[in-house]
Amino acid sequence: MDGRPVDLGLIAALQRIAPRERAATVLHDIEGWPTARITGLLGDVRPVPVVAAPPVVPDEALLARYRAAFEEYDVPAIVTLFTDDAIWEMPPFTSWFRGARDIGRLISTHCPAEHAGDQYLVPLKANGLPAFAVYMRDPRDNIHHAFQIQVLTLTATAIIHAVAFFDLSLFQTFHLPDLLQGLPPNPYDGTLKPHIERRH
Repeated sequence: MDGRPVDLGLIAALQRIAPRERAATVLHDIEGWPTARITGLLGDVRPVPVVAAPPVVPDEALLARYRAAFEEYDVPAIVTLFTDDAIWEMPPFTSWFRGARDIGRLISTHCPAEHAGDQYLVPLKANGLPAFAVYMRDPRDNIHHAFQIQVLTLTATAIIHAVAFFDLSLFQTFHLPDLLQGLPPNPYDGTLKPHIERRH
């Protein structure tokens, strides 16, 4: 790419403008196309100046509640942590879910977790944003397997955007194992640490 690096703040800002202006802006700001070439392709559409919102300082208490809600599989608690207009995405799936209630409905009907302890979340940073590596317990071997990477965008008081990446190669990017073994029965029992094992 000839233009500036793409970050998640820019992507979020691009979502707030109309599709044709978004296309023009991507071609100009990211791909480095001159305005004349864009006009020739899209007609009388010009790039829109896009300023990504400054990052919100992560609220550690909010993130702790989010982690606890997932690990306890408490969907009503999860719902309270999202804004009313929050967006949930799951690349490579194209579906988007908007609103805390729809996000809660998605989690309650499509998440393979059934009980507290089925999920274990490892805190991360991804492109400057708070994130979690999610491990899901497989009932066949009772071991937590790599499941997804969640990247969160926060307001001052809630979560406004969550992207759940199902590309398991991302676990290697973050130097994380495929399997977690030896978790304590209560994931909040800080006296025991999970035994980390790589799958060969």
